[in-house]
Amino acid sequence: MKITSSEIQYVAKLAKLQFDDGQIEDFTRSFEQIMDHFHNLSEVTLQETGGRGVSDLLPVTREDVCKPYGDQERLFAGTKAMKDGYVEVPKVVD
Repeated sequence: MKITSSEIQYVAKLAKLQFDDGQIEDFTRSFEQIMDHFHNLSEVTLQETGGRGVSDLLPVTREDVCKPYGDQERLFAGTKAMKDGYVEVPKVVD
């Protein structure tokens, strides 16, 4: 799929990113390759993969097990502030 540098510049503007001309060219080539891969994937049928679909797969899970860490002094050594056993962080929401 053909991607133009103006399309890359448009997406960069939406994302509030700035690139020089060399970077725009690199991104244009990269996006073309990515879109070509998506095109190739869209042509794959389940018959070619032996009929195995996503719904045939089972999730691999494990049970969570809580374990005490033990060395809390070392665990919180890099924190700036502690209060009543909790890490105190600056307010980020008004």
